[in-house]
Amino acid sequence: MKKLIILSCIVFGQSTATYATNTEINDDYTNNVVTEYPESVLRFHKKMAENGSLSAQKLLGNLYLSGNEIPVDLNESIKWFTMAADTGDFDSINQLMLIDIMVNGFSNDVHSGWYKKLQNIKPLTSSTSQILQNVKKLKGGGV
Repeated sequence: MKKLIILSCIVFGQSTATYATNTEINDDYTNNVVTEYPESVLRFHKKMAENGSLSAQKLLGNLYLSGNEIPVDLNESIKWFTMAADTGDFDSINQLMLIDIMVNGFSNDVHSGWYKKLQNIKPLTSSTSQILQNVKKLKGGGV
């Protein structure tokens, strides 16, 4: 079963371990819902990210940013998003800008050009739309 989970991680770029029912790994689950990210799966994703897996880098960035299943760690989130952004990944660049706005506030000098470019992207993806909404919230409604 562990091989199946690892294979699914490779194929789908993220853990699908929430569907695991094997008694060996059920200790990490309550009613097949992940309550804490299994350390072995986290190590696996880190190894994949260190070896250049864009999907693993983004997954780790999001895990450390959201605090779902692991504690929030902005430094770790920035580390993984930066690795992904260095490849030119648009979503990771946007996440880094959003983190900067969360930490330092919105600065017209730093963020307005990026924000305007983001608004003009067509078609607007769901992740871009979500970032635009988050920036509006952080700015208090208007940009």
